[in-house]
Formats: sequence, structure tokens, C-alpha cells
Amino acid sequence: MNYRSGCVLLCVAAIAVFAIQAHAQAPTRILAWSEGGAPEVVYPRGVEGAMSEVLAVEASLRVTEARLSDSSQGLSESNLAGADVLIWYGGRRSAAVTDENAERVVRHVRERGMAVIALHTACDSKPFRLLMQSVAKDKQARLSGTPGRWGGARIDARPQWVRAVDPAHPIADGIPDFVIPKSDTFLPPFNVPPADAVVFRGDHEGGPASVEEGLLWRCGRGWVFYFRPGYEGFPIYLQHEVRMILTNTLYFLAAQKTGSNP
Repeated sequence: MNYRSGCVLLCVAAIAVFAIQAHAQAPTRILAWSEGGAPEVVYPRGVEGAMSEVLAVEASLRVTEARLSDSSQGLSESNLAGADVLIWYGGRRSAAVTDENAERVVRHVRERGMAVIALHTACDSKPFRLLMQSVAKDKQARLSGTPGRWGGARIDARPQWVRAVDPAHPIADGIPDFVIPKSDTFLPPFNVPPADAVVFRGDHEGGPASVEEGLLWRCGRGWVFYFRPGYEGFPIYLQHEVRMILTNTLYFLAAQKTGSNP
């Protein structure tokens, strides 16, 4: 091998190493979406703004905010194509989300491997219902009634105890048992297919006891994580332990996307 050939090979190798490192260090792209309408006294910049503030301190996470009132409802092809993880807050105005946009979310999860973190009433959203139908089909599980629907709800502002029932799961890493001082209560049953992992459960003052609070499903090439606490009238997403759970979840989902170990 002559000097020139050796230099060429070294340059090619250096470029390859740089490309691998750059890929490994590429930030996880997050689209934080909400319907809007959260009380400004609790969330001055909305729930999506609170998500952005939570995650902005993490150098490897890049957050874009979107709302239902945005062009294309914040769910355009380009917005979703630019997201590794979609955080969805909302469900009360689910009917306003177009079927086309809901189906687009599902396509990006199943075909492209985008992940969805569905928060609180997002279980009542069109995309979540479609995703649960899709998971149920994969698992050959039967759902009777509306997917994602709970048996009932109480807005009672009572304490809720959250505990990790799968403490070895990366999403639960470093999360102690903790109390949310004021929460609302969703009543079983929860009409979803069997989860691939139940990470958290909760006990509510006044009952019921042991409600599934953090569930994870594989859906096509992507993932769906549902975290139930989060009534917008209480500053639940400002609580340290909840922020840790969201950050852990994003790092776990990013690891699945890159194929690395969480």
C-alpha cells in the first residue's frame, strides 16, 4: 500500500467514525402537543410549555411545542416526521382532531417507529384509541366498548400514592414511592389490551386501590406509554418525581429507537 492509498483509507475511516459518533449523539426529537386550555394560573405556557421546560435542561432532548389551534392542528406530516417521540395531552376535545391527523399519528408509530407518551385524558383521544385497537389486533385481544375508556372518574383533589411495581424497568430508575398531594381519580376497568409492561400503580385516598398508572405497549415498530396522573387543574407536571418519570421514559424510548440498550 502506498502513502496516498494509506491516507485515503485513514480519511475514510475517520469520516466513518465521525458519522457513527454524530448519529449516536443526535438529539431525541420530541413533539410536545396539547389541546390547549389548561389554567394559566397552573400552567402559564400550557401543558406543552411545561413539558418543554421539563426537558429543555436535557442536552440530548430537543423539544418542539404544538397545539390543536396550530396550522394542521400541529400534526402535519412534517411535524410528525421530525419527531422521535410525540407527547400528547388532551382528549376532551378529541372530536376536533381530524381522522386524517389521528391516522397519521398511528402510521408514524407503526411504520416509522415513532413513540407516543399519552398523558392523563389522552386515553380518550382519537390517536390513543386507534393505537389501542392496533395493539389489540396484534395481540389478538378483544376489546369491548370504546378503547381507552375508564369505568368512571372523580375530580376529588385527594392524595394519590404512586409506586413502581416494576422497579427494574428503566422507566422506574431512581423513582421512589411518592405522593401526589392533589389528584383526580379514574375508576377501573381500563379498556385496553394487556400491556407489555406495567411500570407504576397508584392508590387513591377514598379508593380504588392499586390502579394501573403507567403502562407500556409495543405497537408495530413503535411504542406507546400511558401515564395516568396529570389533571390540569393541579400542578402535577411540576412535581419532581413526575418529571423524572417523563425524562426516564424519553431516554428509554430513545434507546429503543436507536436499538441500543436502555
